[in-house]
Parts: sequence; C-alpha cells; structure tokens
Amino acid sequence: MCRVKGSNVVVNFSKMSQDDQIILSCDESGVFTGKYFPKDFGHTGKGSRHFAIAVLLYNKKGEVLLQQRKHKIFDDVWDFTGATHLLHLEGHDESFEESTHRCLEREYNIPLNTVSLKNLGAFNYFSEYIGGLSENEHCALLIGEYNGKFKLNPEVGYSYRWVDKGEFLKDINQHPEEFSPWAVAGLGLLNKYNFFTGPSQELTELLSIVNEKNKVISRATRKEVYAKGLLHRAVNVVLKNSHGQIYLQQRSKDKQAFPLYWDISCSEHLKPGETYTEAAKRGLKEELGIEAKVKRIKPQHRQRSEYKQGQETIIENELVETYEAIYNGKLSFDPREVAAGNFFSKQDILKMLSKNQFTPWFIEEWEDMVKTV
Repeated sequence: MCRVKGSNVVVNFSKMSQDDQIILSCDESGVFTGKYFPKDFGHTGKGSRHFAIAVLLYNKKGEVLLQQRKHKIFDDVWDFTGATHLLHLEGHDESFEESTHRCLEREYNIPLNTVSLKNLGAFNYFSEYIGGLSENEHCALLIGEYNGKFKLNPEVGYSYRWVDKGEFLKDINQHPEEFSPWAVAGLGLLNKYNFFTGPSQELTELLSIVNEKNKVISRATRKEVYAKGLLHRAVNVVLKNSHGQIYLQQRSKDKQAFPLYWDISCSEHLKPGETYTEAAKRGLKEELGIEAKVKRIKPQHRQRSEYKQGQETIIENELVETYEAIYNGKLSFDPREVAAGNFFSKQDILKMLSKNQFTPWFIEEWEDMVKTV
C-alpha cells in the first residue's frame, strides 16, 4: 500500500499485476512525450523508450547491495540493489525519487522515504532478448546509504549479497554478461561521480574533537582522528538480562582489528551534537535491533588504544561514558559485523578472560562492570 506524495491517492501495488502497470513514454533526451502505454507494449519488439530507475544502496563499510534478479527478460543475472519503471497512477505521474522509494519498499520492505537518495543523472540503453522482447529505457540512477534491516521480496529476486564496491567494479568489468544491461550501462555515472575511488562514508564521517575538559574545540574526519589520535567522544553500553548475565559480541572474522575477539555489548562514537545518552540508545538500535532504557554506570573516563589495521596505525583516544541497559527479549545483530553474540555469567567471562579472548577496551571496562554483576 503506497500513498502518492503530495496527494490523497493510495495505490495497493500488491494487487496490481506488474504487466498491468502503465508506464511513461519519453524521447532520447528524457523529455516526457505526453504518452502512456502498458508495460508489455514498451518491451515488445524494439520497444518504446520509457522512463525507469535503478537504485544502488551502499553501507558504512563501503559495500554495495546487489540483487540476483527474477526478470521476465533478463532473468537470473546480478543487478544493482533494485530497478523499476516510473508509473502513471490515477491523476499522478511518479517522480524518479517516488519510484525509487516504492521500489525499495516493494523489493526489500524498506519503509518509504527512510533512505536519503542522490540522483546521479540518467542514461539511455537498448538491449534485445530472445522471444521478441527488449529493454529500451531512459534510466535514472539513484544511490543512498543504508545500514538498517530489510527482507528481499522473493517475487523479485533469488538472492542478494553485500560486496565491497571495488570487488563489484572488478567483477562487472570482467564478467559483464553476468549483470543486467542497465547495471553495465550505469557504470559511467558511478565513475563520473568517483563512486569507486572516493573514501568510504565511515572514514569521512565528522567527529567532534574535544579538550581534556570535554569541550568541543573542532571537528575532523574519522580517518584524521584515527591517524592523529585526536581526543573524541565515545560510549559503551553493557547489556544485561534479568539474571544478571552480560551480553557480549564476538567480532567478525573479517575484522582487521582483533577478529573473533569478544567485545562489550555495544559501543559507538558520538555524532556532532549528540549526547552520550542518545548515542547509547542509537547504538543499541543499530547494533542489536532493540530499544531499551539506559542508565549511566561510569562517568567520563579516558580510554586509549593503538593497533595496526593493514599498513596503518589506528589510535583510539576517547572520552568515554559507560551505560547499562536491561533487556530480556530477542536480539538481532548484523552477521557482517558480528560473528556471534550471547549472554554470559560472571564466571563464564572470567574463564574466557584467562584465555585472552577480549578486546583491550573491554578489559579496561571489566573491573567496573563486574562490580554491578
């Protein structure tokens, strides 16, 4: 069910056959011709040029979300995150952005308007297929960052995968036949905007730099903060259940720093303008998929650690507050970030500590954590 932006029109797409959809005709320059036709007509024979969108989502790790597509013409190929046509609805023609949000909701159950999109522009492409069918589109390419949950609609895709954007570029250049023609055609726009060569979103994230009294004195990118050891704010959260057990995360085997080491329940850097409490609640939501009340159990204190990440030395220099939350429900972690997670008793953790299975920042916090267990 989708409400058309700026109107009272509500369309139930679950009851609308994909073949019954009415699409918009355009010319080579992407100008609307004023004509509409059924989706099948636009894809029969040489087809008739029409509007479409493709969307590519990426996450803070620099990975892109690809879909193994179910498609009437180009079936079982890898594609961008999603793709669809601009539709003519009752009294309304979709914009590129509206069509993209509808696509994400239908194909991944991502709520409408939750992804901030950037339109990179559009490209024309034509591709024929056996059986007298073709694609003949003026296709806009929109990108956006997304780190939340989703569920692929089995009606539109066989599977999905997150892949490093560099690996995606290498794969699609070496094996273009394994990808949709619009994904191959869209590479030009991605290259034009330095999508593959620019720094990752995470490393360009701005953090507030503070002095010893925790007063903001400037801002710097996370990359600069790590390289220079600039003092910044962070929060740790200790999640417990009603039995007093502590929830621990085991870091992914793909982590460059301390892979498969056990870590504190949740930790976050503070965003500029964010309070420690707000960051603690956000971390629980993003990392474990829960909402819970938090209580500060340790005031501001200094934490500093230094480790290698590839060829670079990472210096974490933080003013940290530690919070506690109580939760007995179901938790959901990102398997790309976390290998495992579980609640442990004090005795269990003490045994694990003897085997040196923990991150240095967890060990720093443990003495104070154990006082409340």
